[in-house]
Amino acid sequence: MSRNRRREGSSRPKLQSLCSDISEFRRQLQRYRKLDDSINLSINRSFILLDSPGQTSQSSSTQCEGFWKMLTGEIISHIVNHLLNIGADMNTSSLFLDVYCDDKASWLSRENLIRSCIDVVDRSVQERNDAIHRLSMDPTDPKNVPPLSSSKTKSQLEAEVYNAELKRRMIHDELTVESTIRKQTIQKFRTRCPESFFSIPADSPPTQLDPHPSSTSPAQ
Repeated sequence: MSRNRRREGSSRPKLQSLCSDISEFRRQLQRYRKLDDSINLSINRSFILLDSPGQTSQSSSTQCEGFWKMLTGEIISHIVNHLLNIGADMNTSSLFLDVYCDDKASWLSRENLIRSCIDVVDRSVQERNDAIHRLSMDPTDPKNVPPLSSSKTKSQLEAEVYNAELKRRMIHDELTVESTIRKQTIQKFRTRCPESFFSIPADSPPTQLDPHPSSTSPAQ
């Protein structure tokens, strides 16, 4: 079976299911985060191949720009061709493909995944709080019993709210982890791509992620 067919046939957990299972959510993020290490390894390999007479700073600048776009999520689909062009073997290319093919691997997509899960859990908390409020008004009145709580007591719903809020805090913590990873990745990136070779665009994803979406500042 071709690699494309295998990917099309592979099952991807739905967002609701993924966000509800904090262990699986973290496993998926850990897998996607391999992208950063893979990019830095590929940068090192690329520059070793470029380190020969006749190579110019323009070549280095082009390499740095391409890797930066891969890392942040501007381009993903050409990863395997790029790896093969710089001499990577098929096993290495396949590993990279497995990571890159999932559009959640880049910085922007990982952040979007985390924030989407925060929204999912927020809605879950709100639904249960609404159900608790209605039950508190008059639990004997059928119109005050929404479908969500039709078979659950107030204490059961309160326990679910507590667990959901705990899960939300753990998901929020992943934004802090992302910030740390971005800072470490940029430090490694700069060892091969200093400012003289490549200036990080002003509209690049920020390194420090705010738990609450706001205006963004460029990576430093």
